[in-house]
Amino acid sequence: MGSFAIRLLLILLAAIFFATFCHACGAAIIHCTADESSEPQDATTTETTGNSENTGNQIESDEERQALVANERFLALLKKQPKPGTALDRVYAFHLERGSLDQFLSEQRAWITADDGTGIACLLVGLIETKRGNHREAEAAFQLAEERRPRDATASWLLGQSLLELQRAEDAATALERALERSSQKADLLLIFQDLGRAYRRSRQTEKANAVWQRMESQFPNDLRVKEQIATTLFDEGDLESAVVRFAELSKLHRDPYQKTQNAITAADLKLQLGRQDEALRDLEAQLQTLDPASWLARDIRRRIDQVFLRNNDQAGLV
Repeated sequence: MGSFAIRLLLILLAAIFFATFCHACGAAIIHCTADESSEPQDATTTETTGNSENTGNQIESDEERQALVANERFLALLKKQPKPGTALDRVYAFHLERGSLDQFLSEQRAWITADDGTGIACLLVGLIETKRGNHREAEAAFQLAEERRPRDATASWLLGQSLLELQRAEDAATALERALERSSQKADLLLIFQDLGRAYRRSRQTEKANAVWQRMESQFPNDLRVKEQIATTLFDEGDLESAVVRFAELSKLHRDPYQKTQNAITAADLKLQLGRQDEALRDLEAQLQTLDPASWLARDIRRRIDQVFLRNNDQAGLV
């Protein structure tokens, strides 16, 4: 019995030892497996992060490339027609956002000095300086552009505008007269006429200013847009008496009821500013008779009438 018990005890000890050994080996294997699986995961994460950064850079570079292409397109349009408009605004905004406006101007000035027989660089410099509010620099550039482009109405027109900004109305009128002689496009002619009328008014040459409006109307007879531009220019320049006559005339010439009413309201408002209250009120009341009382336009006119009496504290008149 003694030997059998000893053998049984040895077998139990061996079994316990074997079980402990297997457990230790299993834990080691699991740990190693976890380490091995974690390394590829970290690598994958790093690779994914790197790809995200690359994708972001790629998007930014693509957007910048598209912006460069668009700027080149607008710059080409601006060189073809160097005047204020969308192309100028887009080129100006492109360089302003990137802080490269001074560099762009330096490049254009270098072109002027080197070989700018066409005068395009002069116009570009003048246009950019005008956008920046540097009218003296713009005037100098436009002067040079006019010398290099003696048949170009745009160069003379832009020069005239710069001179107007510099309060040199007589010189501006001279430049704008040259622009009229050289221009053939209706849209440009209308704008040049407007600036010329302003120049004569600011130089206190009222008769010449009135002659400009007559020339403008004779060149575009029966064009209500021309008459509207004249009326608006007179109003902007503070010639309210002349503007009243123009807007009253437009209220009679327009066939569109809305336009007729709007011009009549504008004329009445100007009469109020000139102190012609009774006449203005009669005009507004007359417009009410042509409108649906429930319409917003009728309500607007009634509000204007009420405000006239309320400003004067005339409750009896309002009643």
